[in-house]
Amino acid sequence: MNDHEIQAELERLRARRRALTELAALRSEVAVLEQGRLFAQPQHILKTAVETVCNHFDIGIEVIMGRSKRQNLCVPRWLVFYLAHEKGMSCSELGRLFDRNHSGILYAVQSILDKMDVEPEFKELVQKLEQEYCVANQSTVVPLTKSA
Repeated sequence: MNDHEIQAELERLRARRRALTELAALRSEVAVLEQGRLFAQPQHILKTAVETVCNHFDIGIEVIMGRSKRQNLCVPRWLVFYLAHEKGMSCSELGRLFDRNHSGILYAVQSILDKMDVEPEFKELVQKLEQEYCVANQSTVVPLTKSA
């Protein structure tokens, strides 16, 4: 190898090192973004569930966050618990966020399932809320990468 070939090979290796360094930096940035997205996911799920139910029943968030045991106020709250749980939130997470015991959340979710089994109209309502949730969720999701 002469000096010219050695210099060319050295430059090629330097360029490759720069490209690998940039790739490592990009991977690191993607990992940070993914981690942030995963940590934000429960709040996003809950926010979408609350908005869906509040919009459907034309009620305020204070009703959902409240402690009233009146049926016309409990059922929308239970529907929020059900939707959020079905979309991946645990009963413990929901309990912490709503200042309730996880077993109360589980009771609410099970009550919704039981009511769906015996009341076809209620099952249709829940299915409609699930569709509304999906529509609301699609309009707020921001992809991390552009599709080609």
